[in-house]
Amino acid sequence: MSAAPVLGTADETELLQCTICLGDDGDVVQKGCYCRGAAGATHLECIIELASHAADTRDDWTSWTDCQVCKSQYTGQVQIVLAQAWHARVKERLAHKTLGEDDNDELSYASSCLANALYSEAKYAEAAEMEAEILESDRRRYGSDHQNTLTCQCNLAMTYKAQGKYHEAAELAKQALASRKRVLGDTHPQTLTSMASLADIYISQGRGLLSWWYVTKSHNGWITLLAGDHSAAEELQLEVLKIRKEVKGDEHPETLVCLSDVAYTRHRQGRYAEAAELQRTVLEMQQRVLGQEHPDTLSTKNNLAATCEMLGDRAGAADLKLEVLRARTRIHGSHHPATLATQSDLARNYCHSARYDEAEALQREVVSIQERVLGATHPHTLIVSSNLAVTLRDQQRFAEAEALAAATLVSTTEVLGERHPFTLRTTTRLASALVLQGQESKAEALLTSTFDTLKEVLGCDHEGTLMAAVWLGRTWAVLGRLEVAIPLLRDTHERYVASLGVEHRQTLVAGAILGDALLRSGQTEEGTDLLLTSHRQQKAELGSNHFDTILSESFIADWPLLAEEAGAAPGEMLSRRQLHNDTTSPTP
Repeated sequence: MSAAPVLGTADETELLQCTICLGDDGDVVQKGCYCRGAAGATHLECIIELASHAADTRDDWTSWTDCQVCKSQYTGQVQIVLAQAWHARVKERLAHKTLGEDDNDELSYASSCLANALYSEAKYAEAAEMEAEILESDRRRYGSDHQNTLTCQCNLAMTYKAQGKYHEAAELAKQALASRKRVLGDTHPQTLTSMASLADIYISQGRGLLSWWYVTKSHNGWITLLAGDHSAAEELQLEVLKIRKEVKGDEHPETLVCLSDVAYTRHRQGRYAEAAELQRTVLEMQQRVLGQEHPDTLSTKNNLAATCEMLGDRAGAADLKLEVLRARTRIHGSHHPATLATQSDLARNYCHSARYDEAEALQREVVSIQERVLGATHPHTLIVSSNLAVTLRDQQRFAEAEALAAATLVSTTEVLGERHPFTLRTTTRLASALVLQGQESKAEALLTSTFDTLKEVLGCDHEGTLMAAVWLGRTWAVLGRLEVAIPLLRDTHERYVASLGVEHRQTLVAGAILGDALLRSGQTEEGTDLLLTSHRQQKAELGSNHFDTILSESFIADWPLLAEEAGAAPGEMLSRRQLHNDTTSPTP
């Protein structure tokens, strides 16, 4: 017989034998544990039979969940197939007998493992249904304050969060936290875990103040990171890392996850060069220890891509994201949330690189799949729809961008609430499309309230607040309210320079818009220098076809002497009027 390719590995042409039956016919898959290459190859039917035999002869339930060689948990396809087989086996065995306590324990554990496997495969509705049944059973057996009950309650809360059911998730998580504080105390690890879960749910809802209260009560580095205290988070993460190295070694998978967390914190601190160096070190070790397509390896590679993009290496970032996308598609399929998230990230990279047609194609595909799998109003679907509106805007398809952003805003407001950060970001995007069509009065009504809310919810230095400030300043400048536009734009530009540097894409957009406002107010020398400098850097860094470059050119084209100084031939640059068919323009 001809040997079968191993599925779920970097090299799909590698021919391996099942480590259990030593056969090479049929589909040989990777176990999804820490065993790699030949040591991790198996037939699904063989591993089910092995787990069943171990459970019968040794009364060992872990054979259904953990590899008996490397002692790590199964993931992916093997995890869910074993969980389904075990659950069906227990249900069949107990169908015609009176259940004893041990039988109930096994059924409860098998059900929990299957629910976890369903969650891992993003089958959230099935997972939630099963977890709700387990929770009701545990409440009857153990009571509402038993740790088994509370663990199941927290699991169900996080599944609701994954479905976008934030209110239901928060109520369950709050109840579990109150019970654990009462029974275990404020500093017990499980209490802190409940705090982390509730903080995560609140952050997803955009309830910044509530999440801040909970995160500051915890001693966990990850939770501190969510609160924005990056230095404290890194200090705690380094302490955990030291312990991991001492206990488990430098290359243990858990040690590598800690290293990756430290790198992510440095990314959040804006220490991109340090983050990239550490991420490359972690990635090399994970590829060697865990394999090219282990979830931890892919997660680190995806984080490295994000850091490369912040360092200006958009091409390198795109290559990394494409590798992650192809791997996740092979492992999980095209409909899995991890695959779709990576595809959406790649599309945003393409948009930032002016590869608009490719970005649009990817985003439309993601939206289509998410609408079928998650629903048209699921938060994940709405996020990609909003990103697609930006891609349409950057292709100068302003009316289409406005229509999509407006529709997305209606759904986002209904699902997440009008003060949720993503609702506010979508409002800013809608307003930008209006401004670019010369509808500044309509945009001003949206932006004024949005800007005030963003300052309250996210603070003055948050990227979302700054972007709203840029478009509000632009709106006021075009409407002739230069006395308020220029101070706002100047403050925003200074904040961008301080947080992102003078050459960052967002800084250059803010600089070009401020430069045009200064020219409108008669501050010719400063305005000219700022606008032309921003334009030159945009053209050099982003290219002539990038929308940011085109936008600054439209400002320059409205000032003939500047267009000549920029080296453009007459009519070469697209004027502001031509950009959105406006009938008014500033007086040169």
